[in-house]
Amino acid sequence: MKIKVLNNQEREEAFNKFKEKDIKKATWVEQSEIRRKRTLDQNAGYWLWMTYLEDQTGSTKMDLHDYFLDRHPIFKEIEVNNKISMVRIGTSQANTKQMSIHMNEIDIEVSSEWGIMLPDLSTHKSIEMYNYYREKGLI
Repeated sequence: MKIKVLNNQEREEAFNKFKEKDIKKATWVEQSEIRRKRTLDQNAGYWLWMTYLEDQTGSTKMDLHDYFLDRHPIFKEIEVNNKISMVRIGTSQANTKQMSIHMNEIDIEVSSEWGIMLPDLSTHKSIEMYNYYREKGLI
């Protein structure tokens, strides 16, 4: 049984459902926060940036992706054996806030250290750029 709880009333209902359950074997009961994964727009924008940087630097977008994860790691908190640890995760596991921070760090590094201005993802120009790379089969 897995139940999403959005408020205190639903929490009470979930507890009542669990109390009614006949437990014959060892059972896991887990509480975890629901986090929104990165958005499709964030993902498309991220890979547009990697493709643009591939074009500008000659490095592959996968090497750039790995480089930025090494330079600007994304972490999540886990609990194992009652101990809290912070572990590295990839962009596919990142939530919207983590992905925004990661992309902001990349933007700052690339502009200040590499002298490359990444496309502003909120403009029409970035859509044109995305379509250009898609037509070339690069995205």
